[in-house]
Amino acid sequence: MNPGTDPTVLSHPAGPTDPDVSVLSLRDAKTKRPLALYANYSLHYVGGQTSGGVSADYFGEFARVMPSRLRAGEEFVAMMTNGTSGDINNIPFGSVRPPREPFEQMRLVAAKAADAAWHAERKMDPYRGDVRLSMNQRELTLTTRRPTKEQLDRAKEVLAEKDDKKLPPLARAYAGRAVALASGGEKLKAVLQVVRIGDIAICAIPFEVFVEIGLDLKKRSPFSRTIVVGLANGYNGYLPTPEQHKLGGYETWLGTNRVQEDASVLITNELLDMLAQIAKNK
Repeated sequence: MNPGTDPTVLSHPAGPTDPDVSVLSLRDAKTKRPLALYANYSLHYVGGQTSGGVSADYFGEFARVMPSRLRAGEEFVAMMTNGTSGDINNIPFGSVRPPREPFEQMRLVAAKAADAAWHAERKMDPYRGDVRLSMNQRELTLTTRRPTKEQLDRAKEVLAEKDDKKLPPLARAYAGRAVALASGGEKLKAVLQVVRIGDIAICAIPFEVFVEIGLDLKKRSPFSRTIVVGLANGYNGYLPTPEQHKLGGYETWLGTNRVQEDASVLITNELLDMLAQIAKNK
């Protein structure tokens, strides 16, 4: 959940943002025509579709408009991946945004991201055809969070309540998650990947990752450019930092977050070790 936009109830942001739009571009070696463009941006999905509608959000709209930005042919493929956006969204806190039509905000965000990618692509010179490719994948075993006896008893009481009016919003949903965690496995295996494309590295994490984690990986990576992809190869809930766990936002609640509180530290260290390995492949 997010606070309202009333500035009188807001203090300060709980963390940083990552404004970078990371771009990889592929062109035909002979004709120089654009073949594909891969982008990454750390912003939660925007939403705002029609009631009951299904949408690829600004990621899909980016893929739709990018070919026209580059005057590319029908064979061109564009895609955008989710960065570390677990605590980054598009709500203008401290101000009031005018009402939007369904899908309008998605289009606005996608257009700005596509413009940024276009500017970046124009500066890519020269292109290289001799880049080294390599990859590393590991499974990291994490401990799942379990409700205490008191939490589990309360969850069962909530689920037994017939009248929803007597319950706080989302109480039944989180009670169900607590019961599921209590009866589920004690360990979770998270698939982590790193991919090397020349002097660029891509990290893949199967969580909704907080932006501080992505910024830390970029800073400590042995590669000059590092892209961090969240929600990759699966979804295992939110991944806050230990510091954010102390603040207690809803992303840290039992059921929204499923793994041990220091999981982000373990994942970061594992990925840095994997990056160091593929960086040695000259």
